[in-house]
Amino acid sequence: MDVFQGYLWKKGHLRRNWTERWFCLKPGSLSYFTSEDCRDCKGVIEMDQNCCVEVRQLHLDNFKDDFLNI
Repeated sequence: MDVFQGYLWKKGHLRRNWTERWFCLKPGSLSYFTSEDCRDCKGVIEMDQNCCVEVRQLHLDNFKDDFLNI
């Protein structure tokens, strides 16, 4: 069961560009996909009890500076 899900911007690991991805936050993990229709998972960020998720408000003028802190 997902706690939260929706589109977020993710900065690439090798290619350092920003890409919109569909994210699903579940207890213990944050998974991302190319779109909400795609069920082929592109990656998973494992989270333990020491992780904290902080949602920051998006500012359209400077969206690359707004992110999801993990």
